[in-house]
Amino acid sequence: MVKWLSESARADVTESVKADGTLEIKVGPRTNQVWEVSQISLEMPTAPAGATAEIRDVMGALMSPSYSARRASASGTQYLNPGERLTIRWVNATPNDRGRVLALYRLGAP
Repeated sequence: MVKWLSESARADVTESVKADGTLEIKVGPRTNQVWEVSQISLEMPTAPAGATAEIRDVMGALMSPSYSARRASASGTQYLNPGERLTIRWVNATPNDRGRVLALYRLGAP
């Protein structure tokens, strides 16, 4: 059973696109805690036409359709145990552009 420690928390990560036009950001608990993720928001305001982003769950399954990489969000509950991560990946982006991921979650302890 999980004891919920907070009603809401957020992870906000911004990184740069690599030279090959890809960017991968992983989000999830880094300590012995559980996340109940309720929403993931993606943005890359300077993404060129044709750039896309996708969100994959801990098993690697596509959580949502591919998005235009400029701005998107996905909702639906996803539970992450310690060490598990959601993976957000952009392709066909411009090198050195900045991609941002915002994950809204509730924090718990096993």
